[in-house]
Amino acid sequence: MARTERKRSEEILQVSEERFRTMFELSPEAIVLVDKSQKIITINKKVHDWLGYEPEEIIGKPISKLPFFTVKSLFKVQRHFKQRIQGRDIPP
Repeated sequence: MARTERKRSEEILQVSEERFRTMFELSPEAIVLVDKSQKIITINKKVHDWLGYEPEEIIGKPISKLPFFTVKSLFKVQRHFKQRIQGRDIPP
């Protein structure tokens, strides 16, 4: 890839990342991103506002340790998580 093509690709990626970060942080919904092992990668400000925890208190922990899950709701979240990892849609 030519230097100018690479630079342009990097600029496009940076703009995309900035858009995602802005959308993520300004979302009116609480967003928790998790990895395949169900550990929390990052949270947005709404999660902090809602739960009152600082990001460093939550990031790296299993999603099952978040305080708002009941056994039933945690089971549902984990089932949906597995469906999405398998590429399937989550039923309404």
